[in-house]
Amino acid sequence: MESTYTVTERAKCAAWFEWTKSPVEVQRKFHSEFGRNRKAPDGHSIKRWHEMLLSTGSVCNVKRERSLSSRGDDNVERVVQLFDEDPHMSTRRAANVLNMGRSTIQRILQDLKWHPYKVHVVQRLYEEDYQNRLEFAEAELMRINADPSHLGELTWSDEAHFHMDGGVNRHNCRYWAPQNPYWVKEESLHSDRTTVWAAVWQNGVYGPFFFDTTVNKDRYLQMLQEEFWPVVEAEGRAQDIIFMQDGAPPHWGVPVRAWLNEKMPQRWMGRGSPNMPWPPRSPDLTPCDFFLWGFVKSRVYRTQPTTFEELKQRIRDAFAEITDEMRQRTILAYRKRLELVIESDGGHVEVHMS
Repeated sequence: MESTYTVTERAKCAAWFEWTKSPVEVQRKFHSEFGRNRKAPDGHSIKRWHEMLLSTGSVCNVKRERSLSSRGDDNVERVVQLFDEDPHMSTRRAANVLNMGRSTIQRILQDLKWHPYKVHVVQRLYEEDYQNRLEFAEAELMRINADPSHLGELTWSDEAHFHMDGGVNRHNCRYWAPQNPYWVKEESLHSDRTTVWAAVWQNGVYGPFFFDTTVNKDRYLQMLQEEFWPVVEAEGRAQDIIFMQDGAPPHWGVPVRAWLNEKMPQRWMGRGSPNMPWPPRSPDLTPCDFFLWGFVKSRVYRTQPTTFEELKQRIRDAFAEITDEMRQRTILAYRKRLELVIESDGGHVEVHMS
């Protein structure tokens, strides 16, 4: 990971640490200097650069510099400078720019232990979102620390679409043959789909509940009243549950919020909640997004379902595979993500979890 940071970035981190003696403060300054979407270095790297600066007067890895000379100091310096200036450059383009063999550039990068890291696709955050996410994470951690039962009663809910055609990951689609067979996979322009609602908490999962038509505030409220809440009452959780929903339009309806305030006063989290507002554009904080739907879809689309009923049954079967251990790990991950939001000044969590 250290190779993803330029010499300038390392030197500034080392200098900031000398002044603040705090890796968290260095990370804050890093985001302020280089942008919130740039992943800050971890505490280990910051301290190591600081030690290197004090002992050698440099933040460059000595072992790396030796490997540089084996490929020719001139060539290595040109490669490092080029990729420091443009980390997104391909080796093919670099070969043209430097008038150097592509294989030579690849070997230099391998010697340097540089890797072509994949892009993280994350929810776009607006300027005001950072402060909202930071305040939410701080308040939520305070609630968890003040009341141990808070984390155990939290119940996160969400919807997801499941199409008959599913999703094709072209990186996992291969056809080995001596000649190109021009293999294609046919998909409908508008395939049949169902919308699934579910909620997950420490000791179980509610759902899946299916919507075969568009979800609006009336249908959403009907599902809460007729399918979700009777199960909650039967389990004896009606007085203890802390219910979370995101800010999707059906959740924002006045009748929905009125019902939540009646059934779970001061105990629901979401857009418009009087005491626990959910930060906008924050799917990376709900277990439904960072665990549940990914797990379920990985089971459902192992092979293509052939009928609509088969699709629904696969969804039910996938939910049945969720274990107690999975849910417990998810709860711990939620708390960890709150801590990472604070460390990154309200920034993206997924980048820091990689």
